[in-house]
Amino acid sequence: CIPVLANAVSGLENILSALQVLLVLLLAERFSEPERRGAGCSAAMGLVLGWALLTRPDGGALCLLAVAMLHLFRLVQLKKWKGVVVSAAVCLFFAALVLLPWYIYQHRITGKVFTDSSLARMYAGRRSSIMLIPDVLYFHPKALVTLLSFFAPFSLGAVIWAAALCRTFLAERADWRAHFHRHLVEYVSLVIIAAGLAFYSFVVGADHFGRYFLVIFPLFFVAGIRGLNILFDGVRARFGGPVARVLILLASAYMLLGGGMDFYRRVIKPGSYSG
Repeated sequence: CIPVLANAVSGLENILSALQVLLVLLLAERFSEPERRGAGCSAAMGLVLGWALLTRPDGGALCLLAVAMLHLFRLVQLKKWKGVVVSAAVCLFFAALVLLPWYIYQHRITGKVFTDSSLARMYAGRRSSIMLIPDVLYFHPKALVTLLSFFAPFSLGAVIWAAALCRTFLAERADWRAHFHRHLVEYVSLVIIAAGLAFYSFVVGADHFGRYFLVIFPLFFVAGIRGLNILFDGVRARFGGPVARVLILLASAYMLLGGGMDFYRRVIKPGSYSG
């Protein structure tokens, strides 16, 4: 927990990239409403996308994935490819307005469109990873281990939320277009969390978990809390309020205990980072 908090307030690009992902999802909600959808929304999404790609390439890639999914869902829902193509073109045009001046300047100064520093995060993350395919695919278990141990309550909640979303789809599959319209942002959030987990486990390598995964944490925490709320309601309905409250207390105590142990290991323990 301490690396997450430290990186969130460090003044680096991490928290800004996380906010950009959330901003894309906010625009996605507007994008899903016909009366608010238009060139202005697509232009704003393009500006945020270009800004995100300049801020942090991996966070920008997740924003690009979200934008692509939004247009794909809209195409599936409306079956009007012309409007989707125009919207995507406007989005990409405004993203290019943000990106091109920097890349042109960078090419003039360095002779390269992408500098070596843009790959530094990938190579630094691979140094302690398990090589699956040489120079292509690496695996670092820290993201999975941390989410399944220290953040276990949130991970459980995220799984419950995803399962509930799938169950809702099965119940409403007869009118699946309306279902996707109502839950568009949720599906995009789910894909971003899954893609981020896969990327930081197999591509970059999550030895610097607190810094790398910070882009995903806001969505992960919201998904976890929503899932825990579903679990709380289910337990309360079946076993009563006191049992449900005990469940919440146990989850809170688990997180506090883990945070306290991490604080001791990193700050108080002799030989820790602060010492």
